Amino acid sequence: MALGDGDTWDESNPVDGTTAIYIDDHMRDLRKGFRSRFALEHECPASQAATAEAGRHKLISMQRQSAAPTAVLSGTQIGVVYVKTVATTGDSLFYLNAATQEVNISNKLYFWYLDGAVEAGTNVSARLQLVSAGKMRSCSVNAKTVPTGAALQFDVLYNGVSLWTATASQPILQIGSTSTSVTSFVTTNVTAGGALTINIDTIGSVIAGGNVTLMIEVG
Repeated sequence: MALGDGDTWDESNPVDGTTAIYIDDHMRDLRKGFRSRFALEHECPASQAATAEAGRHKLISMQRQSAAPTAVLSGTQIGVVYVKTVATTGDSLFYLNAATQEVNISNKLYFWYLDGAVEAGTNVSARLQLVSAGKMRSCSVNAKTVPTGAALQFDVLYNGVSLWTATASQPILQIGSTSTSVTSFVTTNVTAGGALTINIDTIGSVIAGGNVTLMIEVG
């Protein structure tokens, strides 16, 4: 950590009494110190023929935030991107707009629409392929025609295996209900290329239920 290598960042030097012979060492120390830190995420070679050869981002790393950083929104600063932990499901990438509305931009939505009255069965709709890895966050069901006589129960399978071990944990649309949602899964981590399919285990005994949208949120 000799003067001039840039390893130590010391804003108290040089001082008024610093000998002039060391000025070049302090200038070199500042340049190397700045470049070594700036180059962690930016193009910044040790020698450049033109300014266009440096400054561009190589990557962006972020520190985890415990809450939305609303304090940075002021004046012309109208938006911020950051990483924050979502409950027990892990870290997600967020965007905060000028109205301090927080948007999770890591999440992806996969959904099925079942037109008309539903019927019990396996692989009752399309096989959806995951476009990226992530964590299961929620599964929601909405029905225009509610079930009567019995509940309408769904099962979602990842690569042929149910996301739940207990049937009581599956999304169940109770008699007369139009919507339900679950956020607890046995299988939480999924990978790109994996497949999601749905089964309908039970339907309403009087009115089956119908015009159903089932949506999986992966983040």
